[in-house]
Amino acid sequence: MDDKAFKDFVVTHAQRFETETLEELATFLHEIVNLRKSGRPPGLKIGVSIEAIHLTYNLHDYGEVVRTTSKACFIKSPGSEYETRIAFSKHAIRLIEGSEWYWIEKQILENRAKYRAEAEAEDLERQANNDEILRQRDAASREPRTITLGSGNTVPIYLGEFIHAYREDSGYHAYGMVIQLNPKGCYIAPPHRNYDDRVIFSKYVTLDELSAEDWGKVSAAFEASDAADGVEVAL
Repeated sequence: MDDKAFKDFVVTHAQRFETETLEELATFLHEIVNLRKSGRPPGLKIGVSIEAIHLTYNLHDYGEVVRTTSKACFIKSPGSEYETRIAFSKHAIRLIEGSEWYWIEKQILENRAKYRAEAEAEDLERQANNDEILRQRDAASREPRTITLGSGNTVPIYLGEFIHAYREDSGYHAYGMVIQLNPKGCYIAPPHRNYDDRVIFSKYVTLDELSAEDWGKVSAAFEASDAADGVEVAL
């Protein structure tokens, strides 16, 4: 039930209930409002486990409180190294103990393990596909496709080609091996990354094939950098 539905329910049905019931509800709601305005919920301290529901987006966060401030606390979800900020004014917070937390923690850890296993399987499949494209590289290079860039220049391109493409509007440099081709763009696999980059031909002004020597420099630069993107290599 969202905020509007709740308000509509109260307006429509409140008159039907006993005065004592309405007074109890009014006191309860008043306590919730004061709690959110004043800050830290009772019993919340470092080491306790909580459920936090975002009041606007209905997102659920679970974790152990690792630090607190006057307006928020920070939690770590089971199996995670990262902290999540929970603002008291924007979340409904409930302390969790005993067997309930045991089963919640168990489910979260199982979900994380399943996600890691699926991600590892996808990475292996992706690498096997890229290896196959690399094996067919020489044959593909003999029948390249011609594409038109945003600059108006036409260039040949083929599966398995090592390329460097440049976007003048954003200054972005894309490096990778071509693994998919279509009339409007291509997907490339940057070295030492577990993601693919998309190159839309109409947005790039240059696209150059990299020699084996230059590809080695690109590979070394990506291996040395922990940046998610934006790596620029001096060739």
